[in-house]
Amino acid sequence: MITGFFQSGKTTFIKKYLEKEVLKKYKNVLLINCEYSSNTYDNTDSRVSVVDIFDKNKLNNEYINFLINKYNPEYIIIEYNGTWDISKVLSLEFNNKTEIKNVYNLIDFTTFDLFLKNMKNIMIDKISNADINIFTKTKIYELRNLLEINENYEPDKNINNHNMNASNDKYFANPKMEMNTVSEYFSRFNASVDMISKINKASSIYIFEDLFLSNHDYDFIDKKITNSEKEVLKFFLYIIIIFGTYFITKTALPSEIFQSVEKGFWIFISLIVQILPFILIGSILSGVIQVFVPKQKLFKIFETSSIKSIFLSLFLGIFFPVCDCAMVPVANSVAKKGYSIPVIITFLLASPAVNPIVIISTYYAFPQLPNLMIYRIVFGLLIAFLIGISLMIFEKISIRKNSIQKYRESILRDDLSLYLDQSNLELNNTPFKGKIKYIDAIISHCIQEFFKISSYIIIGAFLSTLIQMTIPKEVFFRLNNINILAVFVMIIASIFISICSTSNAFIARTFSNIMPINSILAFMVMGPLVDITNISVMASTFKKKFIMKLMLLMIYISLIVFSLMRGGVGIV
Repeated sequence: MITGFFQSGKTTFIKKYLEKEVLKKYKNVLLINCEYSSNTYDNTDSRVSVVDIFDKNKLNNEYINFLINKYNPEYIIIEYNGTWDISKVLSLEFNNKTEIKNVYNLIDFTTFDLFLKNMKNIMIDKISNADINIFTKTKIYELRNLLEINENYEPDKNINNHNMNASNDKYFANPKMEMNTVSEYFSRFNASVDMISKINKASSIYIFEDLFLSNHDYDFIDKKITNSEKEVLKFFLYIIIIFGTYFITKTALPSEIFQSVEKGFWIFISLIVQILPFILIGSILSGVIQVFVPKQKLFKIFETSSIKSIFLSLFLGIFFPVCDCAMVPVANSVAKKGYSIPVIITFLLASPAVNPIVIISTYYAFPQLPNLMIYRIVFGLLIAFLIGISLMIFEKISIRKNSIQKYRESILRDDLSLYLDQSNLELNNTPFKGKIKYIDAIISHCIQEFFKISSYIIIGAFLSTLIQMTIPKEVFFRLNNINILAVFVMIIASIFISICSTSNAFIARTFSNIMPINSILAFMVMGPLVDITNISVMASTFKKKFIMKLMLLMIYISLIVFSLMRGGVGIV
């Protein structure tokens, strides 16, 4: 199936496709044309039967199978209408073991930015469902050859000053384009490729000329491993490494040394067994929310920076009972839409504190200390509120000096993803229809999130076990005598081994016999806020300078609050 928006070059592509490959292999080809075009199939080879379907209601199981039975084709090409929902044809059931082998999506590079901005639902529908995305109407192939021919090109001189064939000038809007403009063209193309990769990480990307000038068979089922599959493989690879190390050391090490390894191994296994059920529950809920919850209504809270908005955002996380790993992308997407930065950050920081899964897991991890669950909620909200208010004050000061636009520019990164909304990609990617498509989208989201988070959990549990087994307890006991130092050490530890809000209570519990309770609480509350994986995701939206200031602010406020709990007001 060949799809793409109007004037993207589908008919030209199909004619080339028939000439270069299809008719060299097959003698009976059915071409179903769903697109009006000035470039017609009037003079097509006699081995190709062309059928026009311009009414999308006619594109149904009964009629398509009628055509298959009538023409009995060896091969079928569908030129699909670029404005029709692609799920319609993907849901068709064919006779005679016929199936869709590949979906090609053709993208006119000259209009890509404009169409993605103004008709993103149509564009994303095609891009996200394609096995292969192909850019047409680019100058990349010609420019590459041009630059290879002129290896000694001087960037400070015009192209016309270099005795090139005059016909090469047609590839530029301005024949006197300078080298930095050529570089900008390549940069824009690379940015467009990155954008396609963000929308559909599993698809291959070609330019039209490279695809047809290559010597290999380009009609293939893409075997590229998807991100979800990578996460599953990564998870099981970690499991194999850990169990393999256990059995190797059991064989290779003396029994007295192996006893320590075995002790650490069972500490690690007990952590994993306790954590994974909560990750699974959180992943399922995350999938349900991603598909069904109307975020637009909830996000009205983010419209303005005010004490009321900051206060309300503290409790918005109740409606998103998912791991903080999933909350960071949500906050990122809201920030890109122009909403209040202080309110968004408050929402992000407070969400773990009011997350029902986090609350239950904390109670389960510390059944002998039920008050710790209450403290986690209260102090999590307190830290988030203080940071939100601080950011709001900084914002107002900055706006007085500069405009709101300059303030946002100093915080947010400037990239093409500002206009990309992937909130409905889960539903666009499923070939099913009706209620089944929602179930499929939820399962797909659940699998990806569960295995992605689980991989980090394995690393966190391993590091936690390693710290307990290698650092003498006397070191931790000495820290108990210096309250603020104990709190600081556990906050820093949370950056590397807290990993996930729905499970960090179990990792924190491993320190409960050797570290003061207020430092344990600091670890649980601050972990989801300063966790290195979440910070790295935030870096895709927020500038590094802002993230560093935010981290220092969080550590400073939390250090004061949690130190006062014991040394000052003596709450715990």
